[in-house]
Amino acid sequence: MKELTIDEVRKIQLDILISIDEFCQNQGLRYSLAYGSLLGAVRHKGYIPWDDDIDIAMLRSDYEKFIFSFSDKNNLYKVAEARLDPMVNIGFAKVYDDRTIIKEAGNTRNLGIFVDVFPIESLCDTYDLSCQYFHSFDKIRFLQKVKGRELKTVKKIWKIPVIAFLKFCYWNINIHDLIVKCHNQLCHSKEKESKYVSPIIDGECKQREIVERKYWEHYTTLQFEGHEFMVVEDFDWYLKNEFGDYMQLPPKDQQVPKHDFDIVYWKEE
Repeated sequence: MKELTIDEVRKIQLDILISIDEFCQNQGLRYSLAYGSLLGAVRHKGYIPWDDDIDIAMLRSDYEKFIFSFSDKNNLYKVAEARLDPMVNIGFAKVYDDRTIIKEAGNTRNLGIFVDVFPIESLCDTYDLSCQYFHSFDKIRFLQKVKGRELKTVKKIWKIPVIAFLKFCYWNINIHDLIVKCHNQLCHSKEKESKYVSPIIDGECKQREIVERKYWEHYTTLQFEGHEFMVVEDFDWYLKNEFGDYMQLPPKDQQVPKHDFDIVYWKEE
C-alpha cells in the first residue's frame, strides 16, 4: 500500500479537473469552479494553501448531461452519484480516480481521489417562494449530516451523545432512496428557467446561495494552478456572497483542511 502525499493528491485532482474541462468544452457544457476552489483561483491563482479538494458546480441541465455521459480519453476517471451507485449517499456527484482509495471519516464509501460536482437547481420566480422551496428540503439535508457523520469525527464532546441519539432515531430511514427521489424530482422541475437558483440537496448548502439565475448564465475563465478553467463571470459577487471580504485571510486556527482524510493510497497493482 503506497500512501500519497498532499502534493500527489493535488496533482491527481488537477488532472481530473483538466479532464472534466476538456469533456465540457467538447460537449458544450458549462461549469464553474466553486466555493474554496473559486476563492483559491482569485486569491491564490490555485489551491488555497491549506485546502485539500476541488469543487465545481453546474446548472442542473448541464449536470444531468455530464454525469450520465462523462468519459475521459484514458478511461481513468469515473462518476459516482446516488442514481449510479447504491453506496453513494450524498446529494452531489464525485468524479474520482479509480486507481486510488481515500479512507475518509464520515463518508459513506471509500472512493478514490475526487473532484466534487454540485448541481445548481431551479427554484421559483420570487425570492420568498424560492426560500420556501429551498427549506422544503431541510430534512434531507439534516439527515445527510446525521447519518453520514461518524462519531469519531465529532470534535465537541457534548455533541457526541446528541448525534448518537439522532442516529438511533433515524436508523431505519434509507437516506439513499431519499436522495435518489430528490434528484428525480429536481431534474424534472417544471420551472427549469426560474428566476432564482441554488444548490439544494447538499447537506451543507445555505439560504445565502439562493441567487438570481443570471449569476449562473455567463462565464469566463481564470487561472488555477497554471491552467485556465471556467468560472462564473461575476465571480466577485459570488465570492462576496459566499465569504464576505474574501481577500482577507482567515485567522490561523481556521487555516485547516475541511476533510477528514485518514489515508490516501494507490490500489494494489
